[in-house]
Amino acid sequence: MTTPDNLNFLYDDKFQLAIQKLPTVSFFCSEANIPGAKIPTQTLKNYVANIPVRSGPMEFEELMVSFKIDEDLTNWKELYHWLTGLGHPKSLEQFKELNEEMQLVKSPGYSYTSDATLMIMSNTMNANVNITFFDLFPIGLDSINFVRQQQGDVLVGKATFVYSRYEFS
Repeated sequence: MTTPDNLNFLYDDKFQLAIQKLPTVSFFCSEANIPGAKIPTQTLKNYVANIPVRSGPMEFEELMVSFKIDEDLTNWKELYHWLTGLGHPKSLEQFKELNEEMQLVKSPGYSYTSDATLMIMSNTMNANVNITFFDLFPIGLDSINFVRQQQGDVLVGKATFVYSRYEFS
């Protein structure tokens, strides 16, 4: 048995997320995941055995992001603006504005998407592994719930994103 080159463990609080379109969400990000991936299969049946074979392209799980909401709701509104521009614009003008904004941060052809990078940090807080998500856009934004308590808690927003692929560097 050989000893690995790096004996340090990965910790869940050593990361940064940068979403080009959502700078305030990125700053207040408190949780993100590395989504799973799988290849769909189907079973090829014969008299001897059932043999699994791949049956399509790789499928990715959703990127889930949690962020602390600032008191002006700036980060929550960033996401809400992007989401409503995609799925329920008040007018064609709002959709056009979103497309123009997105052209500034995204590759041609996908004006409603943005790239994002999840930076996994080492134990000494240096960037260790970067995961770049391509053609990312939001598909969900959780509600904000207010509750009267003796001591207030910081509210956390949750958003769900889809993307075309991710790569490690």
